[in-house]
Amino acid sequence: MQILVLMGDFSHPDICWGDNIAGHKQSRKFLECSADNFLPQVREEPARRGALLDIILTNKSSLGM
Repeated sequence: MQILVLMGDFSHPDICWGDNIAGHKQSRKFLECSADNFLPQVREEPARRGALLDIILTNKSSLGM
């Protein structure tokens, strides 16, 4: 299996990755898409003002970035 890492500033500050909830429709769709494709968020530390703006999704959670 190849490892996929998807990183970027996706501007979804309303997503709560720990609880898998989002406030806006577009953010809920993004959250559902990442879950449907088995791409968990591996970054746990907020980047700015308490929001996880810099998202790292991967199909290999043991990377633990």
